[in-house]
Amino acid sequence: MTTISTSGRGGIPTSTGGHNKKWVSQPWFWLVVLLGGSLLVLFHQSFESGQIPFVNDVTVGQMKAIPNQLPEAFKGIWRNGAWIGLSGVPVDPTISALLKMIFSPEIFLRLYAPFSLFFIGFSAWLFFRQLRFSALACVLGGVAAGLNGHFFSIACWGEGNWNIAAGCVFLALSAISSKVITQLWAKGVLAGMAVGMCVMEGFDVGAIMAIMVGAFVFFRPFSEETTASQKVVRACVSELVVVLFAAFVASHTVLDLVNTQVKGISSMGQEEVTKSARWKAATQWSLPKLETLQIAAPGVFGYRLEGNIPDQDRSSQYWGLIGQDPRIGAIASDDPSVRQQALASIDVQTNVAAALNSAEDRHSRTPAVQSIVKENGMFWRYSGTGECAGIMVTLVALFALANLWRADSPFSKSERLRAGFWGVTAVFSLVLTVWALAVGG
Repeated sequence: MTTISTSGRGGIPTSTGGHNKKWVSQPWFWLVVLLGGSLLVLFHQSFESGQIPFVNDVTVGQMKAIPNQLPEAFKGIWRNGAWIGLSGVPVDPTISALLKMIFSPEIFLRLYAPFSLFFIGFSAWLFFRQLRFSALACVLGGVAAGLNGHFFSIACWGEGNWNIAAGCVFLALSAISSKVITQLWAKGVLAGMAVGMCVMEGFDVGAIMAIMVGAFVFFRPFSEETTASQKVVRACVSELVVVLFAAFVASHTVLDLVNTQVKGISSMGQEEVTKSARWKAATQWSLPKLETLQIAAPGVFGYRLEGNIPDQDRSSQYWGLIGQDPRIGAIASDDPSVRQQALASIDVQTNVAAALNSAEDRHSRTPAVQSIVKENGMFWRYSGTGECAGIMVTLVALFALANLWRADSPFSKSERLRAGFWGVTAVFSLVLTVWALAVGG
C-alpha cells in the first residue's frame, strides 16, 4: 500500500511507497498538478467539442487570413485592398508565433490562454527556486503568479503574449540570480536572450518591462558582499552583456517599435493643442489615483462592461475611469466655461449643445453627454478589470518593506536591499502612471 507524507523539504508531499514513481516527490510535479489542474478546470469549456473561446484581440478568421499565414508571415505581410493594399509588420519568431505555426487556429485559441498562464507560473516558480526559497514557497508562488487576476484578465482578453513577456522577465531574473551558473557572461547571455524575447512578445509593454529588468541587473551586484570595485565591474559587465544580447535577439522588434511608435512624431505639429491631444490619448489608460485601491482589492470598482451584462443586476458593472476620454469630464462639468471650452474642440450639433447647457444638473446633462460621446467616438468607462496583485500578495510585500529597517529583521542585508529596490520600483511606477493621467487630464 502506498502512503504520502509531508515531511519533505518545504512541506511538499513525498512518496514513501515502493510503487510510486520518483517524480511524484518532485516540486515541479505539484506545480503541474495544482496550477495545471486549476487551469484545466477554469478553461474546461474550451476543450468541449464545437467550442472556441471568444477573445477580443485574436479571432479564427484573423488567423486563417492568407496574409497572416505562417511561416510566410515571418518574411512580411501584405493585405490586399480595394486599390493598392497595405504593408503590415512581419511576424517576429516568438513563442506565440511558434504555437500558431504548430497548431491549427482552433486548437491554438483553445490552448493559448491557459498556456500563457502556466508559462508565467512555471517561470515564477523557477525564479523563486533560484532565490533558494523552500519548495512549498516556490510552488505556491508559481501557482499565485499563474492564477493572478491581472494575468488572467489579460489572457482572457486575448493578449497572452503579454503574459509570456512577463514570464520571460522571471526567466531573465532567474538567470541573473542563479547560483548554479557561476560565469558572469553566461548569466548575462541567458538573461539578455530572455529580455529580448520579452520585448518581442510584449512589444511596447515588453520594452517597459525590459527597462525594469535592466535596472535590476545593474543594481544587483551592489547588494552583494564584495569590494566596491568588483561591484562596479560586475554591474557594468552584466548590464552590457544583457543589453547586447537583448538587442541582438529583439533587433527586428526594436526597429518596428522605432518606426511605429517614435519615427515621424517629431515632425508632427508641435503646437500646444497637438501635444496636449497626443498626451491625453497616450495616458488615458493610466491608473487614476483612487483606483490604485484595486491593486490590493480587485473588483472594488466593478469588473464587467455594461454591454456584457444581460440581466438586470448591474452591480458588477465597471464604474471607474480607466480608458475614459479625459474630455468627457470637462463636457459634463458643472462649470459652464469649462463645458464651453471642451465643446469648442469637438464637433457638436447645435441642438445637442443647447440641451447640454440648458440642463440644470449633471444627471439632466447625461443624455446630451452620451450623444456627444457617441458622435465623436469617445471611450466612456471602458474597462478596469486588470491591475490587481491581490490582498495576500500586497500584505506580504508590505511586510517585507516594513522589515527593511528593523534591527532584528528576518532578512539578510542583501535581501533587504533587493526588497527595497523592488519596493522603490513599484512606488516609482505607480506614481508615474498616476502623474501621467493627472497631467493628461
